[in-house]
Amino acid sequence: MHESAGDRPPEGARAEPSRQVSPGAVLRAPFTARAWAEATYCLVGFPLAVVGAVLLLVLLALGTGLTASLVGAVLGLALVVGAVGLARGCAAVHRRLAQVLLDERVDAPPRLRPTGKA
Repeated sequence: MHESAGDRPPEGARAEPSRQVSPGAVLRAPFTARAWAEATYCLVGFPLAVVGAVLLLVLLALGTGLTASLVGAVLGLALVVGAVGLARGCAAVHRRLAQVLLDERVDAPPRLRPTGKA
């Protein structure tokens, strides 16, 4: 038989060996320790994420609304800065959860430092 171009892998590509997965392995997969850890992460992390998101949206909306007025500009900016700090705190909680429950290390983003450039 003549092989068409669509049947061959592209030049330089390695052929993947086909792996047979047993039905028992498929049925056992949801009951591994990793699967339970991931489910626990989702169950603990989701409510924390919802509460954090609601708090952030409220603080950002209030802060943005207050900065539109001359009287509330200072308070509005303080709320926006506080919201950014809260976002970083929520992210730190989720990084810690990932480390404890999933044994995954996620590095924190670098701290923002003013450069003095405009």
